[in-house]
Amino acid sequence: MCAFVAGVALASAAGAIPSAKDGPIVYDNSGETSLDIWVINPDGSGVRDLTAAEESDDTDPAFSPDSRKIAFVSDRGNEDGNTFVWVMNADGSNAHKLGGGGIFQAAPAWSPDGKRIAFMRCAREVEGGGDCSTGQIAVIGVNGKGLKLLTKPLRSAAADSHPSWSPNGKTIVFERRVSFGNVTVWTVSSDGKGLKRILDDDSQAAHVPSFSPNGKQIVYVTDTDGPEAIGVMNANGKSRRKIIEEGTDPDDPGAQGGGVENPAFAPTGNRIVFMAGGDLWIVGLDGKNPVQITDDGGDDPDWGRG
Repeated sequence: MCAFVAGVALASAAGAIPSAKDGPIVYDNSGETSLDIWVINPDGSGVRDLTAAEESDDTDPAFSPDSRKIAFVSDRGNEDGNTFVWVMNADGSNAHKLGGGGIFQAAPAWSPDGKRIAFMRCAREVEGGGDCSTGQIAVIGVNGKGLKLLTKPLRSAAADSHPSWSPNGKTIVFERRVSFGNVTVWTVSSDGKGLKRILDDDSQAAHVPSFSPNGKQIVYVTDTDGPEAIGVMNANGKSRRKIIEEGTDPDDPGAQGGGVENPAFAPTGNRIVFMAGGDLWIVGLDGKNPVQITDDGGDDPDWGRG
């Protein structure tokens, strides 16, 4: 197990949390021959490989608001290995490619009404391939129609990615990596207006911002002023507080151990799931007593409603 050092305790979010139950967690992990989409209960039980029959690499899963469908990215049918957004039933059946174009796509996120999906649409790759040099936040209907690009290409290389919708569906928060260095956090309205930078903390880590269920807070990752850490901030980027930070590597006490990455709120809003040291963990907003729920890997978690 990874060791952790708790960060600054965080007070409970102000305001009422929408009524919800914490359901299963979907994530990606290695299967027998490829990366697959898996599901697990918050107590670590019920582990199941949903895409075991596929030889493709399937990653970046996201539950629909009613938890009946899962959006994910896959290289199915692409000999070049480029990935695009797909949608399947929550049991892994009836998978179909969404559309939306670009060189490749990543990081799908459902709108609160379940009618649209936001994602990163790569328009230009770094020379030699692999990384995206021009990535835009795009939105498309779950029927594959109505594609809209919400952010514009910048003159300098910049990849906009990891969108997350506010609960009222009016705002999308996302990260912008400029020239593969500094990572910032921005918001934009769901119609593409009102672009605003809300965080620029000189972090080199992928922020992967995500709204809380009541829309008042955003969970994110940063490596500013120390080891990689998960924090929360108000929806306007203010009142930033640390929840938990990367601990030391148990096999090498003098080194940091595997990062803390890809946090996602529980539907009840009182805890988060995240990846640390290659496995999934759950912790409350006070950062105390994190609980490991996988011991054979897992990443890119998303928490469904029960």
